[in-house]
Amino acid sequence: MLKILVFSQNLRLSSFRKWENVVKADDEYIIITSQHLFENERLYLTRIFKNIRFFDFADFCKDEEMQDIDITAFQSNKDDYAKCIQESKKLKNELIIQKIFGRFEDFNGYVFSDDLGILASSWIEAGFSKMRGRYYWEKKRQHFFSRLKESCRKRISYVKRYHSLRKRKNPLAEVYKAEFDGKMYLFIGKMHRIGYRLSLQFYHAADEEEKYQRGIYYDRNHCQYLTTMHERWKCHVPDSPQYDVRWLQDGYLPDNYAYSDFSYKPHNVSYYAWDTMGEKVFKKNHLPVSLIPFRKKFYMPMPIFPRQIRRVLVIASGSGDWTALKNRS
Repeated sequence: MLKILVFSQNLRLSSFRKWENVVKADDEYIIITSQHLFENERLYLTRIFKNIRFFDFADFCKDEEMQDIDITAFQSNKDDYAKCIQESKKLKNELIIQKIFGRFEDFNGYVFSDDLGILASSWIEAGFSKMRGRYYWEKKRQHFFSRLKESCRKRISYVKRYHSLRKRKNPLAEVYKAEFDGKMYLFIGKMHRIGYRLSLQFYHAADEEEKYQRGIYYDRNHCQYLTTMHERWKCHVPDSPQYDVRWLQDGYLPDNYAYSDFSYKPHNVSYYAWDTMGEKVFKKNHLPVSLIPFRKKFYMPMPIFPRQIRRVLVIASGSGDWTALKNRS
């Protein structure tokens, strides 16, 4: 009997140890994951299931199909980012399910995960059984009275916090200040994310931080507000044309994320890229961008090696948002 198991990297592979006693000699197993399994992970599962084949989501779809889905989801949800991401995730799962049914016949399907690109409800609707397992992270289930106690505790904490912070609009944001070409620049967030690429000397400004927390803002003729892509949620400058706000490239590039992700921004926000290549990537995605006017220029060092190079190792982290098809290599 053919059995198809679907899960994400959040599932602990030790969850399958209990399957050792139910695996039959004539059973065939198909493992489908939202990421690419490492060799040691495949070897671990091979010892349990014996007759097994491995696939990941990327084996069932093309980049062009994924882009078409992102565009479709964005065009129908231009005003709601959360709905756009959810619809994109749903359509991608449905596409993969459709292709699985087109490739395999007469099987029993099991889905273990509901995270990292997998939408369990789509698989259950298609006839897959929802299975439990051990996870690296999962939301803890609480007893009713424990939830009630926790709810009361949070309510009391919220009331205390409200009264102590009600005059402060953004108490968590750090504000740094610099002057350039007769204009003030206020950076919101952690300076270490981008400071090494800036030629200006920003310093922590407690007075400006206090004004910002109270909701006192400067117009575009006197000030430009800066923040990084990672911390844009800390920038609460109103979406009004009288304010000038820039989101700085800090490792995020449009090509690494969903088609629509960079389009969800206030109207008075445009992007700052730190180099020409980054600027071209933003422009290719039809996004308002310019080079940081006070950036440090970095160049590749001259390749001087003491002996002949025999092997080059490239180490890179995974790129892509959680609702995209997550692959590891």
